[in-house]
Amino acid sequence: MGISLGKLLILAAVIVAIVYGVKLLRRRQELKEERERPSKVRSESSAQAPAAEAEEMVACARCGEYVAKRGAKGCGRASCPFG
Repeated sequence: MGISLGKLLILAAVIVAIVYGVKLLRRRQELKEERERPSKVRSESSAQAPAAEAEEMVACARCGEYVAKRGAKGCGRASCPFG
């Protein structure tokens, strides 16, 4: 009923096998998640609306507010150059 060297070696081998088995399973799960992640990013980026083009801004001579150069609307002041 005592603990022999053979039993200790078998126990050590079982523990080592379990540790490496868990590491292998974790690594396989990480690789699977990495493979799935780029496909999700591609599908999300294709679903987004295209980015709007940047417009040039100019300052209003009357109030100092910046407005779009093209299609600017007046600020409501009498001397607004965009109104």
